[in-house]
Amino acid sequence: MLAKNDRTTVQRGPVAVTVRIYRARRSGDILGRVKAVLDACAGVYYEHHSQIRELHAHLISDRHSPRVEVEVNPLQCADVGAILTSGGESGGDPGVIRG
Repeated sequence: MLAKNDRTTVQRGPVAVTVRIYRARRSGDILGRVKAVLDACAGVYYEHHSQIRELHAHLISDRHSPRVEVEVNPLQCADVGAILTSGGESGGDPGVIRG
């Protein structure tokens, strides 16, 4: 895998992941493909799926150059706090961080 070749270290904290799937033909859905990509990345780019705090997925048709691109970026504590205070993952009132 690329991570082993380019000496990428496994992220240990919260991460943001962007997956771009360029498919050769219009068949299948995005969910199963993204799940397979995330499973392949676990243990290489991050330790476990539970670290993913932000996920972006794109399904694009490209019959001449089918491929998958994955971008994994570490999130700083302030980034995670911003998600929580906006009500994104707190599941409750905006401005309330639940532990």
